[in-house]
Amino acid sequence: MMLAKLWPTSLCIVILMGLGIMPAEAADAYLKGAVIVHPRSSSLSNRWFVSFGNDFSLGASESVFLGFEVQTAFYRVPLLTMRSEHKADVLPLHGFLNFKYKTGRSGFRPYGGAGAGFVTFITAVREHTWFRQSAFHLVGGIEIRRVVVELQATRSFDKVAEFSYTLLFGVVW
Repeated sequence: MMLAKLWPTSLCIVILMGLGIMPAEAADAYLKGAVIVHPRSSSLSNRWFVSFGNDFSLGASESVFLGFEVQTAFYRVPLLTMRSEHKADVLPLHGFLNFKYKTGRSGFRPYGGAGAGFVTFITAVREHTWFRQSAFHLVGGIEIRRVVVELQATRSFDKVAEFSYTLLFGVVW
């Protein structure tokens, strides 16, 4: 499948873009790996992704930040049909603009915030389909020197949608 052939290249480009984001004065760039935690499922297969972005300080106190975040991955989902088992290639791409409040400037910085953006999935079985919705997320985490641990709760604005929980680990520079 076409997506299966392109995903290693796409993932490398996303990682290099994340590493290429150099923080401006009073900004924090980051690269995080994540696992999506679903309360109804104990399996962690097909639930990994990479995230990168930048937070820009909105004042001299360096406590309030405006930032962006891009998240992507690649995985396969089994599809059971009457004839045989097929797999669908899935390429999620999520983007958010967010506000964060970070305490102090020391080596231990708890933070929290919220953002809005989109969640999108490109799926290929025999043909490509593109699913996209606007969404919001709530974030909370801790920066310990240059290491970050974060928990995100993401939900589309659809009334019947459920929250998706994501545990992220990464570096800040």
